Amino acid sequence: MIPDQQWVMERDAFLDTPPPRHVPASVAKKAAPFEGLFLVIFGLIFLTMGLVFSWIFLPTHLPRQWRLDKGPSSSVLGTITQVENTKVSINKVSVKEYTYRFVTKDGVKKEGVAYTTGGRWRQGKKVKVSYLDADPSISVPLGARMGKADLTSSFVILFPVIGSALAIAPFIGFRRRRWLLRNGWGTKATVSALETTSVSVNHQPQFKIRVTRADDGVETMMRSHQPGVVSFAKSKKESAEPVTILYDPQKPKRMMFPEVWGREREI
Repeated sequence: MIPDQQWVMERDAFLDTPPPRHVPASVAKKAAPFEGLFLVIFGLIFLTMGLVFSWIFLPTHLPRQWRLDKGPSSSVLGTITQVENTKVSINKVSVKEYTYRFVTKDGVKKEGVAYTTGGRWRQGKKVKVSYLDADPSISVPLGARMGKADLTSSFVILFPVIGSALAIAPFIGFRRRRWLLRNGWGTKATVSALETTSVSVNHQPQFKIRVTRADDGVETMMRSHQPGVVSFAKSKKESAEPVTILYDPQKPKRMMFPEVWGREREI
């Protein structure tokens, strides 16, 4: 595809402007359009589901359990007063809820709720209860836990974290490209190497593209899976023709090929 001559003149005039430069809407539209709306939507769905699962399964009782374990604590006999099934299962085993009562060494009557995966006690069963001396409301029968979920359920926190990352990633990439348009340095370079990687993005193989800058002779590398970018780099390497690059002087791996702006997805 032959680039429109008016666009080429506009692009070159933009690149000749020293940074920080004004970015015309036409340049921004071709060089840094917002991409990844599907990824944002998928990430938000993943985030929402992750928050629901975290609310159900995250062992939020652990800080209280750690306080009890740190002590000082005391142990007394208590009684299971009620046993109920919960709607939570771990590895297909139902979690049981126990209401229990005990009397502290100071004669204070207390009641608590604890959980086990699978049945352990019946109503009326005598159990040993450990409680925090400074706050007897923090207690648990030995062999039970304070929350429905156990420590192995902590992995659910990964779901909202991954969802957030997926939803935010397109905005980060968009902002970086816009920053590069405004503040990047333009120069000529030659494509010195093109290497395949084991990574694929959107079913497209990712390549390492190495370029040597003409202004200082430094070789830098960028990664791209965009067919248009890879095809352009391959043709320039084979012909040994120079290319124009726009790069971040502080992070040289962040660069763009202005000559393929708007045509990155072309095969």
